[in-house]
Amino acid sequence: MGSFDGIQTERRTARIAGLWYLLLAAGSGYSWFYMAAAYVEGDAAATTAKILATGSGYLASIAGSVVGQVGFLLLALALYRLFRRTSEPQARLLASFVMVSVPIMFANIVFQAGAYALLTRADFLNVFAASQAKALAMVLVQLHIVGVHIVEVFWGLWLFPFARLAYRSGLFPRILAVLLAVSGGAYVVGSASYLLVPNAFAILERYLSLLEAAGEIPMLVWLLSVGVKACRTGAGGPRVPVGVNELCPGLGEMKRSTRGAGGCS
Repeated sequence: MGSFDGIQTERRTARIAGLWYLLLAAGSGYSWFYMAAAYVEGDAAATTAKILATGSGYLASIAGSVVGQVGFLLLALALYRLFRRTSEPQARLLASFVMVSVPIMFANIVFQAGAYALLTRADFLNVFAASQAKALAMVLVQLHIVGVHIVEVFWGLWLFPFARLAYRSGLFPRILAVLLAVSGGAYVVGSASYLLVPNAFAILERYLSLLEAAGEIPMLVWLLSVGVKACRTGAGGPRVPVGVNELCPGLGEMKRSTRGAGGCS
């Protein structure tokens, strides 16, 4: 893909990926912030009271989770299409991490929905006393939160091939690739610390959240607003051909001397 039409196709694919990324961020982000606000650690009565008081908000958080995961799948497919010519193995690795994470997250959504089912007390659940139903709902909410932190490791791992592909392809500023790698590391550290060293996680949580956003938000904005760079600077990206001077002035004279040397190649 070396023509002007090819570049436009890449840009369109990148912007579509940005739309799916936005869907993921909006849906999953709303769901997580709602659950974090509703959950009161160690207090089933307070947690369930918040859920019942904002029933429509809780249902919206479930829907947000579903929508976010659908967006995540479509994002992975769009990025695979965008990067497969840069490195097929790395593009497959990116997609594979996403494909593993999404089913785990859907299992977590079942726990999230199950808690609401217990609290709204369908007829067949009347065998449980109100206090028992609240305790069981709290268990499901807790399982949902633990499950999110388990799948969080994959939310970090998929960013490493994404960062490498963004760096090698030359489609994006390299600083975005570096920031994606930082975000990936933050997700992995967050998952490990929550599961293995909860006291450390309580201290690190705020800083890790900032690092997680530091790479993903700029990349999301770039995908939506710019798409991809017209003039390649990466060592592994597709080479813009002679004649596309409106995109890379002087490329006709540069292409042989800069090929593989970090120029517009």
